[in-house]
Amino acid sequence: MHGISSIDRVDSINSTWHGLETIRTQEELNTFEGSALDTPLEFVPLYTGQGIPAQRIEIQSNGTEKTVQLNALMSGEHTLNTSYGSYPLVPNKEMFETISYLINEMGYNIVSVGSIHGRRKIFWTLESSDSEFVVDGNGKMVSRICLVSSHDSSEASRWFESCVRIVCANTFKYSIKAAKGQIGDGLNESLRKSKEVQSRFSDVIGKVNQFAANKLLIHEGLKTLANQSLSKEEITQFSAGISGLKELSTKSLNVANRIDELANTGKGNSGETRFDALNGVTEYYTHETNKDASKAFISSEFGTGSQAKSKALEILMSDEQLEKVCAQGERLLNEFEGVQERKQSAKVAKLRANERETLEARLAELSA
Repeated sequence: MHGISSIDRVDSINSTWHGLETIRTQEELNTFEGSALDTPLEFVPLYTGQGIPAQRIEIQSNGTEKTVQLNALMSGEHTLNTSYGSYPLVPNKEMFETISYLINEMGYNIVSVGSIHGRRKIFWTLESSDSEFVVDGNGKMVSRICLVSSHDSSEASRWFESCVRIVCANTFKYSIKAAKGQIGDGLNESLRKSKEVQSRFSDVIGKVNQFAANKLLIHEGLKTLANQSLSKEEITQFSAGISGLKELSTKSLNVANRIDELANTGKGNSGETRFDALNGVTEYYTHETNKDASKAFISSEFGTGSQAKSKALEILMSDEQLEKVCAQGERLLNEFEGVQERKQSAKVAKLRANERETLEARLAELSA
């Protein structure tokens, strides 16, 4: 099941760009009871057709075998997982208890909460009172922290940081690796082993205490991008370089051209800086990858669109990476132009050959 199903719900404090939300008051959002994720979760043992408990054999780290009972994870009458075990089950309410600490003790508020993929994936997004900052004249931003998890064993629970550009509602995740141009962990904290779940959630409190410093880094990083000039040609090369991978196809060229266009004429953009180039990417992957609102939302916030936006930020924060991507884009554009010229030359040659054959056939008829 993909997208937002009939049993999913997205609650938000404000109207969103995707239009899939149900507007809630701040009090409602900051309360678990009655929220979009106040849904039942229950393990139900599985049995074979002969009524024998369904089991599997797992090899332990010491090489011994262990027999494990298979269960179905149910949410009411809906089956979320029939082979649960890759990741620990962390109940929604238990996750909310950590979030409630951030609300009550650290001044955060939930701005959106919900599920996708038939309650299989869940998320909370939070802001603090000092989340807003300004990058340039049109670059008012909001910093957020997000908690995502899954009930289908597809991924571990994790925290990450993100930004929203208010003028166009573009979103992107970021990490301290991007902000510093070097390795750092931000809040990308995975909860992979059951014995570590409680300690990891407790450690999140410490991580959130680092968030203020992280915000300052990304704020300064984005302001730097807004003051770093890029020529029109460089923006075109950058757009092609991040869209074309190893070779530029007609489809990826269309993507590159659209990113290039948005970097120059998108909301708040003038096609003059690295920040404009970033916003060309974020506007495309936030708003324009899919006409289906639920698919666009999932790609933008959790899928390939989210990854593409984060990668663009990382590249633009690094002189070395940006130079490589622009060089790649220039090469791809030149190669694509050469391919198109050869195709056109071949088409013209074929047309002329056909015209010649037609003319020769006509002359033969007249000579007969």
